[in-house]
Amino acid sequence: MHIIALTDSWSTAKGGAATINMELCRLFAAHGAKVDCLVLDKDPLAGTVQGGVNIIGWKKDGASKAAVPSAAPKETFRIADGASVVVIGHGHFYGPAAGKQVQLLKEGGVGQARLMLVMHTDPHDTEAAKGGDNIQARAQDKVDAIRRLAKEHQAI
Repeated sequence: MHIIALTDSWSTAKGGAATINMELCRLFAAHGAKVDCLVLDKDPLAGTVQGGVNIIGWKKDGASKAAVPSAAPKETFRIADGASVVVIGHGHFYGPAAGKQVQLLKEGGVGQARLMLVMHTDPHDTEAAKGGDNIQARAQDKVDAIRRLAKEHQAI
């Protein structure tokens, strides 16, 4: 099993998705999976191994956090022939980027690539906390986007 997680930092300082990814990655590694964490922001730990997890830094100056590498992910992550791959993405922010990696892996010959889509917050709660206009419509837009992504990639 080869796990690839997308996140914006390898730290528990921010909480949320970064902390969930860190713990998931460590657990998968502890149970024998090869684990890569693609950190989509500048991170001092890029290029190191933390708790059995390869930290791969990817951030080009001026590039959006959602602009993940799109060339040859099989080579980027050194995926063994015949490996089953799970790409972890969170919600509406990293879910689409993770879905794109799954698509590229499949196009590159990794037929056993799947998307694991994690929803650790309810968009209705987060949008309500933000306040402002059209709270329910904004929340429903996020829910609908996640459902489309999950259906498109047969997410687990």
